[in-house]
Amino acid sequence: MPKPRDAVVNGEWPNGKIDEPVAAWYAAHIAKAVLAAVEAQGFNLNEASRRCGIDRETLVRVIEGETYPDLVTISALEMGLGARLWPEGPVRSSPRK
Repeated sequence: MPKPRDAVVNGEWPNGKIDEPVAAWYAAHIAKAVLAAVEAQGFNLNEASRRCGIDRETLVRVIEGETYPDLVTISALEMGLGARLWPEGPVRSSPRK
């Protein structure tokens, strides 16, 4: 599977228009939510990764769309940042045809 940011067809990761695969839409939503939570807490990436108990490199790769975060990573991020990252419903940045 290609990197999530490779699914961006217009604009920049994670805010650009995303084409298939659908998982890339979720990865972009999570990346935006992580960035918002880190900013809201006033953390830098080193502090955020320490509080989440994950590698800083993993955090950066999720934010930059280099990887699809797994459930272990998402749960560690949610717990460490005290924020919901998984969307409440289906996520789409472009309509399905």
